[in-house]
Amino acid sequence: MGKSLVEGRCRLDAAEAEWLGRLVAFDRSGQWALDGHLGCVSWLVEHCGLARSTAKERLRVAWELARRPIVAESFARGDVSYSKVRAITRIVNVDEETDRILIETAQAVTAPDMDKVARHYELIEEQERPVDALARWERRGLHRRTRADEMAVIETVLPIERAQRLLQCVDSAVDKAPAGAGMSLAQRRVDALCDLVEAGLAHLEQGGLVDPEVAMVSVVVDYETLVERANGSAEVAGGAPLSGEAARRLACDAGLCRIITRGRSEVLDVGRQTRRWNRAQRRAIRYRHGGRCAFPGCERTITQIHHCTPWADDGNTDVDAGVPVCWGHHVLVHEGGWAVKYDGHTGTTIFTGPDGQRVWSGRAGVKRAA
Repeated sequence: MGKSLVEGRCRLDAAEAEWLGRLVAFDRSGQWALDGHLGCVSWLVEHCGLARSTAKERLRVAWELARRPIVAESFARGDVSYSKVRAITRIVNVDEETDRILIETAQAVTAPDMDKVARHYELIEEQERPVDALARWERRGLHRRTRADEMAVIETVLPIERAQRLLQCVDSAVDKAPAGAGMSLAQRRVDALCDLVEAGLAHLEQGGLVDPEVAMVSVVVDYETLVERANGSAEVAGGAPLSGEAARRLACDAGLCRIITRGRSEVLDVGRQTRRWNRAQRRAIRYRHGGRCAFPGCERTITQIHHCTPWADDGNTDVDAGVPVCWGHHVLVHEGGWAVKYDGHTGTTIFTGPDGQRVWSGRAGVKRAA
């Protein structure tokens, strides 16, 4: 029976490949306009019963297959599934030799593994386009949806590394709270999250500082990517891909358990903590900047301490070498191509953008220079 299921799945993939080929021809012909549609996607939604997101994805994959005969032929033979082809086609602007390697890889791994391969490729590509990393940050959000059973779903959309940080905080609170009889982990987590939000709000209203170092994040990253700033990607615990620059940002100030590898997981360094600021330094640096993010006009009070000169580049971990930045401006400094310096003699903080624009603030107030 198992063999017949595999053979049936191959026939379905072959039929899907044929359907996608016809879809390209149909889109190219523009016949969807005969039914009053402005594009092929809306035609698919009405006539094929697809969700809009599914229709867009099918059309994207179809056009990629039309441009990449090696992938299309392998799909038509049933060598790789649609799920793997969808991941492969996310890796764009490659030659035929790369497509052959991707097909061989897809045949040897699972569909989730191919998704990770594609994500690693996308992260490496993003490092050449810093604006894309900032666009990822801009996609964050919190949304509420009410259900018919008088319950509500609150969805948070966060960068992978910050989502893990949030879960680490919640799980830390779960571990400290007494376990309720018959409560699932999900139930204990939501109770802990509500408690943390209420306690955090009360703490902030009393003028309390929040140190984001409490959450520990594990990152697996190649040594050259972290220390020598080479292009590459990393992974947080659980295997979720992370850009190399995001890994360097986390290493800048997060409570980080670093597992640095080279080649075939040759361990070079595990958890060396000399880059971390002590509590007295954190208090002094934040006090110097009024307990807020150092970027002019930013009033956020929950900050991390950024090394003006990266610790890996022989930067010091002393008071004059650190500047407090909120999470968003920490992303701007690392992924956005900005640099920040603090002049202890004049008490001036200078932010320099990727195009040379400068913004600085200090004892003399806020100034800007093109």
